[in-house]
Amino acid sequence: MRLRTVIAVCVVGSFAAGNNFAETQSEPVRTIPLNRIWAVDMEGTRNIHELEKNGTLGERYVDEIVRALIDTGHDLRLKQKPANPGFVVAGDSVKALQRAHAVLVDREKPARSIAEGTDVALVFFMYSAGIDVQLRAVEVRGKTIELKYRFVNYVEKILSTQFALIPLGKLASGKYEVKLTQLPSVGGKSKTDYQEIVPPRYVQEAGQIISQPFTFEVDASSS
Repeated sequence: MRLRTVIAVCVVGSFAAGNNFAETQSEPVRTIPLNRIWAVDMEGTRNIHELEKNGTLGERYVDEIVRALIDTGHDLRLKQKPANPGFVVAGDSVKALQRAHAVLVDREKPARSIAEGTDVALVFFMYSAGIDVQLRAVEVRGKTIELKYRFVNYVEKILSTQFALIPLGKLASGKYEVKLTQLPSVGGKSKTDYQEIVPPRYVQEAGQIISQPFTFEVDASSS
């Protein structure tokens, strides 16, 4: 096995809740194109190693994040704890990568709120596992952000540790919920030939290897 780094109680109360659900469903969906997402070896995304070429980051900046994810995932498994939640950072591209590095490598606490008028990037990751994870869609509907992903398994056995920076742009003030939806898994001999079945344990234990859902706020008072 070789190691490969592959850097969303009364009748009145029930009626109101139903109305809120209907309003959410009627809001337009904004889709974040995969080719705008910076990631490590995720199909359809941009190669995040390209950000290291701007001159302000070290040549192994992304690898440091991957190594930190491997170590953190190992520690959590030993303690039988679930994966950490994803998080958001202020900024886009290089700035977002620097702030993600501060959280994942330097162990800074993720920001709970971002100032309105600031670019927001969402950090999604998978700890080390013998499969790949692929983002298939990122959709923003009102104050809900949904990440749709699937697991991919290949005949050649590899260990993958992946993460992605998802640019959300500038968001209106309010509290946002990030949801994850796991799509049916696929397997394959190569990137274009899916034949090998994903081991059921990965599908069932996604909570141990995939960054978990979370909430964050965009604060108008901070802008």
